Parts: sequence; structure tokens; C-alpha cells
Amino acid sequence: MSVLQAVFVTTSCDFVSFFARIRKATFLETLFQNAAFITGQSMEHHGLLTDADQDKSLMAFYRLVGSAYFKKHHSAFQHTSPAQLFISLAGKDSSHTQHTHFLDLIRDTIWAKVPFEDEMPPSLGALFFKVALGKVIVGVESLESGRQTNWLSRMSVTLGGRLTLDC
Repeated sequence: MSVLQAVFVTTSCDFVSFFARIRKATFLETLFQNAAFITGQSMEHHGLLTDADQDKSLMAFYRLVGSAYFKKHHSAFQHTSPAQLFISLAGKDSSHTQHTHFLDLIRDTIWAKVPFEDEMPPSLGALFFKVALGKVIVGVESLESGRQTNWLSRMSVTLGGRLTLDC
């Protein structure tokens, strides 16, 4: 599976965006403009949306979503790029905590700027389930077409601790 396919699937269906007022084209532009940051090439947190490691793919998705909202509301931030904002949060925290702070700061910064609550970035839980659903969708498509990608061969998504889907 390609990164472009992962962006297409995780940013929602063709007609209704999971991310209010942010189009798929915006996500693709954001990915191309901030590729080194989103893929983690420019830092110690490597990971692609297609990574078999669930944490790495989730954190790459956090960086993509955070970058898209940063781009849309760039005038609200003192930093010139989402990567610069992310780096400013570096410390002794774990990688996951730094990503959580990154999205929380974006959410808090644009809270007073957006006219409607649906323009706020989704919660961390919603983003987790969006990535999990994207992996399931791609898994079903791969199995239907008779091919199974390396990404899917090790996929195990736990939903709420009650249901486990293995492909």
C-alpha cells in the first residue's frame, strides 16, 4: 500500500470529510510540503502511515493531522511550521506524550479562532479509531483483490479492549 492510499483512506470517505472544512487535497498538499516532518525523517520519531508498527503509523497520522490544522490556522501560531512547533515541545517526555502535547497545543491555540466546534481537530481517541478503521478498510480491499501487503500481514487492531481484528 502506498502512502497516498493511506492518506486517502484515513482522511475519510470521498464525499464527507471526517475533518470538517479540510479537503483531501489539503491533506495531500500538507503531506508534500511537510514530508520530512510527517514521515519522521528529520527527527528520531520515524514512521509512515503505512508502517506495520501501529504506534509509528499513529504518530505519523498525528503529525499529518496536526500539520493540516496548523496550515489552515497558521496565523494563530508564533511558529513558522508545524515541525518547528513540534520541536519546541521536545523534552524528557516520551514520543507519544510529545505527539499528544503537539495536538493539544494546536487544539488549544485554534479554539478561540474557529467559529464552530466542528472545525476543531478530532480527539486523540477519534484519530486512533480513524487509523484503525483505515487499516481495516485497506485490509479488506487487499484480501478481496487477492494480495496481502506486509503492512497487513502483521496488523492487529484492538478496539476498546473488547474486539480484536486480525488480518
